[in-house]
Amino acid sequence: MCHQLSLTYVSSSWSHGRKLVSIPTTAPTKEVRQVLGDGACFFRCLVFICTGSENEHAVVRQLVCDKIEEGSEHLNIKSTKMRDLTTWATTDEILAGAYVFKVPVYNCTNHGLSGRCWLKYGEETGPPAMYLTHSGTHFDVVQSV
Repeated sequence: MCHQLSLTYVSSSWSHGRKLVSIPTTAPTKEVRQVLGDGACFFRCLVFICTGSENEHAVVRQLVCDKIEEGSEHLNIKSTKMRDLTTWATTDEILAGAYVFKVPVYNCTNHGLSGRCWLKYGEETGPPAMYLTHSGTHFDVVQSV
């Protein structure tokens, strides 16, 4: 995957088997790997899961923006303001990220009156999949439940 996206592989969560197990959508998070909170946390999470490093978050942001702007039958958006490196990701970028990496992205988040739950983005089935947690203003990588 890293080679296809021109990312530098360091050490992936996938290669250690952590992301190869399906997480039940009702399960709480137990082990979370925090990423830098600088407005690029979503992209830092995706690149960390794939490469084992947060360093190429701007490359992943570019790939997600390109996917949105090229259009897709699955994406109902045609433009994004995400090229600014400090702009926070929205559900549009989460969905586009799932299509860029060709895996589902699960996000554990507060969801209205229903409380904490897992939301799935993308049509792919996994494992592998990417698992994130969202506190309302910040994304981190879920490594186990």
